[in-house]
Amino acid sequence: MSVESDAEAGVSSDTVCVVGNGPSLALADRTVLDTLPWVGMNAAYRDWSETGRYPTYYACLDLIVGASHAEAIRELVERAEEFGIRSFLLRDNIRDRLSGARNMDRVQFHENLPQGHLVAGVEPVTTGSHAALWMASLGYRRLVLMGIDARYVEKVPAATKGRGLQMQIEAEAPNPNYYFDNYQKPGDRFSVPNPRPGTHALAWHRVAQKSLDGGFDILNASEGSKLFQFPAVRIKRQDGETDVELDTAPPIRAGSYSFQTSVIADVLARIVPAFYGRIWGLEATEQAEFSERGFICGGKVGGWDDVRWDIVVAEDGLPDAVEKAGGVLLKGELANDPIVRRHLMAISDTVLMLKQTDGGWVVSPMSVDDQDTDYILTLREYFVAPPSQAGIMWEREAVNHWRRRIRSMRTRLTRRLRRIVGISTDRQNAS
Repeated sequence: MSVESDAEAGVSSDTVCVVGNGPSLALADRTVLDTLPWVGMNAAYRDWSETGRYPTYYACLDLIVGASHAEAIRELVERAEEFGIRSFLLRDNIRDRLSGARNMDRVQFHENLPQGHLVAGVEPVTTGSHAALWMASLGYRRLVLMGIDARYVEKVPAATKGRGLQMQIEAEAPNPNYYFDNYQKPGDRFSVPNPRPGTHALAWHRVAQKSLDGGFDILNASEGSKLFQFPAVRIKRQDGETDVELDTAPPIRAGSYSFQTSVIADVLARIVPAFYGRIWGLEATEQAEFSERGFICGGKVGGWDDVRWDIVVAEDGLPDAVEKAGGVLLKGELANDPIVRRHLMAISDTVLMLKQTDGGWVVSPMSVDDQDTDYILTLREYFVAPPSQAGIMWEREAVNHWRRRIRSMRTRLTRRLRRIVGISTDRQNAS
């Protein structure tokens, strides 16, 4: 069940909407979801039951949210045919709660995805980012984000901290993270939004990397979203049509730039937002921090300081620092040298061409044979990725398990010693 099903229904088979639950969704024209396939997620079923508009696909990859809403998810699976939900992507920790349910042939578990699957092995796991990859794995080539705002308020009213990564809603109160008021109800359990600084931003960065290699495009129709690495678009419904018209904004802010920090700042604003970056001179001695855009700067602004790139600016030849830096910016003839390009493509995770046009900066993936570009920007990750939520919970559970075993062994040892001492005392008294 994928794009072929859409073609049979007369729907454009290359476009799917990835619908999050951020507040911007309240501003969107959700009637477009009547004309396109879409994936919904987590506890939005409470809104769907009121509106009668159900998704084509459903995803819930948060271990705590899934466990908290397992009964409602089971009902979605049981009534999948009635609701028109073709497929589910869930976590294995609720498998037992779904045992015996009808339509289990529509359910995939994240942990069981085969090695090499587009979604498998991508860390950190978040529902929104991995729902997007899931849609790409089904064959959709154009993914339109709606309600994916990346503007989480970490501390919300009426939520209390539980064990590990767990939070719980204790009373009804407005929640600024969602597009409708009763998204969360008393008793709901959910995960700390960012167990490590930048968890969601890093997850979407992984998706952006996959899109460069996977042949699919991601467009962001979430008004006010902080996911600047995807082109901002407006989504409209056309009378009598089953597709939507996308009015794309320039990929990079329009304007004329000289070869200076602002060029890099604008480019990174789109592809690595909220990450720390700095530019080194040719001798790699003096550094200048990006400060043109608020979400790319030094220090702990926004709380993002776990991921960073050091960009070496090279004009006449590759300095030695390239091998140690997180990236390099090339200009002039050096940017069009195929030997240099091959070398950088071999050591880099992301290689992009930057070309200035009348409409602004155009950024595109690079190939060895491409010529006539103004700059080339490469980025190489050199940080330890934060552990997944599952990994954190497993580690903590393992620690608690051994603590319980040690406590139990100590109790048994204490009882045995007391018994031995008691026997010895009794013998002394008898003699």
